[in-house]
Amino acid sequence: NRPAFNVAYVTIHQGPGSPMNDIKVRQAVAYGLDRATVVKQFYYGTGRVANEFQPPSLFGWTNKVPKYPYNPTKAKELLNSSSCHVPCKVDFWYPTGVSRPYMPDPVKNFQAFSASLEKSGFQVVPKTAQWRPDYVKHVNDGTAGAAVVHQLGAIATSGARLEIQDTNGGGSCGNQCGRPVSPEGGRAKGTP
Repeated sequence: NRPAFNVAYVTIHQGPGSPMNDIKVRQAVAYGLDRATVVKQFYYGTGRVANEFQPPSLFGWTNKVPKYPYNPTKAKELLNSSSCHVPCKVDFWYPTGVSRPYMPDPVKNFQAFSASLEKSGFQVVPKTAQWRPDYVKHVNDGTAGAAVVHQLGAIATSGARLEIQDTNGGGSCGNQCGRPVSPEGGRAKGTP
């Protein structure tokens, strides 16, 4: 019985013309996502809100990171002091035709996040695509818009974690998409 390693996260793409280029907008997204409710409603008591990009079981994990509890008032204040005032229009991508351990129902996840962002001063524009080839392509090449629900990695366990990731172009996995980081990673990929 090992700890869960399913990590769901929301990426924030910073590209040309994106409102996410403004740190206050990114912080408003962080305060505007009701992650605790999503974890409670969709992960059946097995998940928890993550405060870091990796699970506590991995070397390097720390709890000494900024926390962003759901706070629509704070999100609106940040937006109104940013370059994208209320209502700040953002694209939010989610996949169709797939269910993943970290995202059992992408449509419901999107609906919950969209509702909390709308309460927090955002005008959410839904964008969707089939998992493969389109959604994954847009995520990996950094053209998937402002926010995307997807994963860090998964080992078949019942738990899931949910967090926010800030990317700076190049997609969520940068130049490491599909590549092992070390020779050991390549061997581990084929190990049950």
